[in-house]
Amino acid sequence: MHFSIKLDEGMARGNFWIEKKGNKNGEEILMFGEDLLFRKLDVGEIDKIEMKIDNNFDSDKKGIEVVISSIACRLPGNINSPDQFWALLKEGRCTNQRIPATRIAERNSLIRGEFNGGNVPVEGGHFLNFDLARFDANFFGLSALEASALDPQQRLLLECAWECVEQAGCNSPKDLEQCGVFIGFMSNEYPDLSEQQGNALQMLGTSASAFSGRLAHFLDCRQFFGDFL
Repeated sequence: MHFSIKLDEGMARGNFWIEKKGNKNGEEILMFGEDLLFRKLDVGEIDKIEMKIDNNFDSDKKGIEVVISSIACRLPGNINSPDQFWALLKEGRCTNQRIPATRIAERNSLIRGEFNGGNVPVEGGHFLNFDLARFDANFFGLSALEASALDPQQRLLLECAWECVEQAGCNSPKDLEQCGVFIGFMSNEYPDLSEQQGNALQMLGTSASAFSGRLAHFLDCRQFFGDFL
């Protein structure tokens, strides 16, 4: 979250982020901010910080009010709900782990540094630990063959979006009037692993242009006036 922080005289003023990091020597408080180099705060400085959420805005600019009615997530560290994510933040836990044994081929290549010119071995990272194959294809109107060609990112998108719809209390298609779908995702490497190379299912399951359209189709908001990007 973005905070406006007031510091005592002698300390820089501006917009900052405070983050707690754990290391082998315990925990340390780190400061990030605009025009501020990364540095560790002393205990005395921490006591001088007064934080409050910055709600300042230009009242002359009238816009459309935005309300976040629901959120959903699938994150490393077995984080499958906003409550679990909040607990992770409060506890200051790190989700870094060794590369799972279920990813033998990738693990061996990373440890040998083959993806970095052979010079930088990678022995760990942040991984989704749940079974992506446990996807309820029938619920989303997909055949088993279609589901197998679906990029895991699309599977997660469908699951999380439906959770949001449920939690927001949307009970009918009218609740999604003027609905838009705006998404972002990582690079799609799944086509390189797919056994369905070059066919229509593989193209629709992995193409960047199909992500938002598939979700809009499932939510049945095609006839409305939102954008799908």
